[in-house]
Amino acid sequence: HRRGQMQLMPELDCSMDYEFNSGVPYFKMRSSVHVKYDTPVQALRNGEVVFARESFSEATWYDPITHQIETREITAEPDLTEWMVPNNTPWLAFFDREKGVGYAGIQLNSMNVGLEGRMRDYNPYLYITTGPWVYWTRALLYPYGSRNPQQMIEVPAETIFLEEWAYLPFELSSNSDDEFEAVKHWTKVVNSPLIIQVVDPTDDRMQVPEEIYLEPEKTGWE
Repeated sequence: HRRGQMQLMPELDCSMDYEFNSGVPYFKMRSSVHVKYDTPVQALRNGEVVFARESFSEATWYDPITHQIETREITAEPDLTEWMVPNNTPWLAFFDREKGVGYAGIQLNSMNVGLEGRMRDYNPYLYITTGPWVYWTRALLYPYGSRNPQQMIEVPAETIFLEEWAYLPFELSSNSDDEFEAVKHWTKVVNSPLIIQVVDPTDDRMQVPEEIYLEPEKTGWE
C-alpha cells in the first residue's frame, strides 16, 4: 500500500494497493486520485498499464456493444496510433501469438464521487496507444487528446476517482477459435466471488427475553 501527494502536483493525493493471493494466476490493483482543490486539467488518467512495445505484437478487447472480440496489430502501426475502447469493456489485453502469452486487465470497479456534493458530469473512456511503449489507460478528463488540446477543464475540489482491476498474465489457448479462453474464464471468476457470511454464534443457554404487554390485546408495536 502506498499513499501520498503526487510529485510536483500538490493538488492531488493518490493511493495504490496491490493484493496477491495464493492459488490464483491474477493479482488485484486498487487506486484512487483525490483532487483536493478546484484544479484545471488538460489530462487526467488512471488505471494505466505500460509495456515496452516489443513485448507484444497485438492488442485486444471485448466490445460489450457488438459482443465481439476486437484485435489490433501493434507492431505495424505508426507511433501515437490510438484506439478507443468502450469504458465498460469487461477486459482488454496485450498478447503475442509467436510467444503464446499475453497480459490482461479485467475490470472490477470504476467510479468517481464528490465529497462536497457537487454534480460531476464526465465521459470517461479507455484507449490504447503506441509509441516506444504500448499502454492502455482510462481517460477521466482528456482535452489534451482532442482537437482542442489547449482547453482546460476544471475538476471540482474534493473529487475522488477510484479504480479496481485484476491483472492476469496468461497463455493463449491452443484452440484457435478461443485464444482468450483463460481471460474469459478468470473474468467470470473474479466478478463472481464466493460470498462469505459471518454469523454470531449463540449459546443454547442464552435466555430469550419475554415481552410483557400492559395491554394484552395489543402488541409491543402498538
